[in-house]
Amino acid sequence: AAYLYAARGEVETAAGHAAAALEAAGLSPSVEARACTALAYAHVAWARADWPGVITALGPLERGDFGTAARYPNLALWRYRLAEAFVNEGQLERARRLLADSPRTPWGGVIRADRARLEALAWQRAGQPGRAAAAVAAARVEAAGAGSRRLGHGLLALDYGRFLLGEKKRRAA
Repeated sequence: AAYLYAARGEVETAAGHAAAALEAAGLSPSVEARACTALAYAHVAWARADWPGVITALGPLERGDFGTAARYPNLALWRYRLAEAFVNEGQLERARRLLADSPRTPWGGVIRADRARLEALAWQRAGQPGRAAAAVAAARVEAAGAGSRRLGHGLLALDYGRFLLGEKKRRAA
């Protein structure tokens, strides 16, 4: 629920769901519940573009504090959120290592567009716009074929439009 509301820009509602997840996790010894709580707080920070907050929230998953829960399919998105935070903080090698360690999509609700978007952001940040555009190309074809109904497709289109604006390609953007 935190992800849904964060993606819709309803950050305070997302934060309320993250707090509820924390309360629920406190009632259970489940490491999965604690890992889900970390991801919920990361979604809230992501919606605020609080990249250090995303890194802090997901640090326990990256360190392995929750054991095998970090590999559960329903938590697959944590690597992508953390990689995006690393890209935005200029930690490109950390982002690339995290993506390389991520299962190939689709997996746990993560789609090819999610991975392509982050790879493109990393290449763009590294000053390699040609490689960024290439990373997006195949995912855009897939998105068109899928009817672009997934959030990952929408985020890919949004960031690709921003990329094109940065390349002074207003009409294409």
